[in-house]
Amino acid sequence: MSSARSGCPRSLAYLEVEADSRAEVVCVAALLGFDEASLTGENTMKVYTRYGIDLAVITDLHFGS
Repeated sequence: MSSARSGCPRSLAYLEVEADSRAEVVCVAALLGFDEASLTGENTMKVYTRYGIDLAVITDLHFGS
């Protein structure tokens, strides 16, 4: 599950939380100040696609200097 928060290049902010179970992800997200309704199970490709960014055509994706 992920939540849009922390800085992915060319998109809104994005934070990925990985854990052994959905319950653990929800718990960690809550500790970080996110409610369950703000979480998504989308992978990075789908998050970028949601914002109109096609990663398949971007040859150089990086954080700004």
